Amino acid sequence: MIDTGKQHRLLLAAYCVAVSCFWAAQHVYSAFLPVYAKDIGASLTLVGIVVAGYGFVQSVLRIPLGMISDRWRRRKPFVLAGFSIIVVSCLGLASSPAPEWLAVFRTLAGVAASFYSSVAVLFVSYFPRRDAVRAVSLVAFFQQFGLVIASVLGALVAGRYGYIGPFYAGAVLATIGLLLVLRAPEESTERGEPVRLQGLLKTITEPGLLLVSVIGAMLMYVNYVVNGFVPVYAEQLGANA
Repeated sequence: MIDTGKQHRLLLAAYCVAVSCFWAAQHVYSAFLPVYAKDIGASLTLVGIVVAGYGFVQSVLRIPLGMISDRWRRRKPFVLAGFSIIVVSCLGLASSPAPEWLAVFRTLAGVAASFYSSVAVLFVSYFPRRDAVRAVSLVAFFQQFGLVIASVLGALVAGRYGYIGPFYAGAVLATIGLLLVLRAPEESTERGEPVRLQGLLKTITEPGLLLVSVIGAMLMYVNYVVNGFVPVYAEQLGANA
């Protein structure tokens, strides 16, 4: 555990801001991405692929990346990688010459989001074990706060600079987050039992977990239908940025 006191509080405050930046950078442009894709020539099918790539790649990478992080007992390299990939993704979206490239760089954003478990675990490591629930609640709050900031900031930036503006805003937010976590210490973690395939399969086939996962999948379906196609329909009805 790092030293308590003012330095510790400043570290936690900076990290909380970084968590908000992580998610704000990922979603500051999400409401405008499908409209922009449609405007530069994407079919509705391709719009769906652009939107879906972000989630699909997470379903593939999140567990393996978490297992690798546990095996290495390192979090910070994964945290820095996540922020760095967001910057590349946002700049790539801003400069994409064709709608197909939007799918590539939005999928890259999903790769970055796959590193988030390391972001959360590193934050929790700065708290004593008895405060683990408090730490998880705190990081979840700033995650959601980042999404709120993204909605407000994205609308303001797009209204002033057009659909390209939020992509650059995302790159700036991710850079701020990266700078804030650069000096965050890497807390040592106890060596635990390695995750084995048999144990993993047993866990993911638990009936209760499957039920919650199905509910979560339905919530994500609703969320990305709203984010993916309602903005396109709204523009057709005459909505501006």
